[in-house]
Amino acid sequence: MPSDPSLLHHYRGLSDDITHIAFHPKETQIAASATDGNILVWSTTDNKAFKFSGHSSPVNCIAFSPTSGRLIASASSDRSVRLWVNSVRGDSDSFRAHNAPVRYVEFNPVDGQHLLTASDDKSVKLWTVDRRKFISSISDHKNWVRCARFSPDGRLIASCSDDSTVRVYDNRTPSSKCLHVFTDQKGSPLHLDFHPGGNCIAVGTSDKKVKVFDVRMRKLQQLYSSHDDAVTQVSFHPSGNFLASSSLDGSMKIFDLLEARPVFDLLGHEKPVTAVVFSPKTGSTIASGGKDSLVFLWQSNLKVLRRNEETGMPCLKYIM
Repeated sequence: MPSDPSLLHHYRGLSDDITHIAFHPKETQIAASATDGNILVWSTTDNKAFKFSGHSSPVNCIAFSPTSGRLIASASSDRSVRLWVNSVRGDSDSFRAHNAPVRYVEFNPVDGQHLLTASDDKSVKLWTVDRRKFISSISDHKNWVRCARFSPDGRLIASCSDDSTVRVYDNRTPSSKCLHVFTDQKGSPLHLDFHPGGNCIAVGTSDKKVKVFDVRMRKLQQLYSSHDDAVTQVSFHPSGNFLASSSLDGSMKIFDLLEARPVFDLLGHEKPVTAVVFSPKTGSTIASGGKDSLVFLWQSNLKVLRRNEETGMPCLKYIM
């Protein structure tokens, strides 16, 4: 049994609800966005910070460019996406991405040359980073799209919406062919994350559930009912052995996917927790943010256990 996670540091500076947190790919920085329209970037070595201000409405999501972390993308309710140079000067360029608030933005994790955006206009769009050129649009959802993510190899796109569906697309086809639709009539999926192996998707829902879907088998693999309110975000440990979740019930939980059970309950935020993410390279730390305007950095103290001999990825246990 791994040791309990411990609080390392807390960061202040944003004046409203934290909406999203991102780690620099080399784990040297943590960035957080808030409903006050600002972004703060902290150094994990000396805790010094600088602020990006440019959006006229809440910033809903942020993302570092892969590998270098030279750029930071931000998605806002002002319907725009901004690309910031990751420096104290904070030079940025913006473009009108959607006709409604933009809920999510992510770089293609393979080459960093494309952006994926999701919006309340019910669409998911692809853009080039260079010149912000529009490539294509996915318009299958019937309600707000909360989140859209690339698979680790960039071959798949998964999106979740207030229409109670999670859709998986083949990003290798020109029209992004829909491969499967996971439907849940009891609650709306609010956030999703791809397993590092790319074969599973974790989803946090409005009806307090954490679900893990097998993309290849097209079935629900694991289901957790440990939270007492909506699950706001989910994040896989880079080993794939663990999953973290945040909730409006004020807690974060860590699930051991090999044993298919919750193992830790992290309490510290004074208000609902709105964001959680494992550090991407080592998983040695976890960052969380909430409606208390605070960002916490935790030592995860998690040990990677057995792995599949053929794939090198964890052997997830089916509990359904």
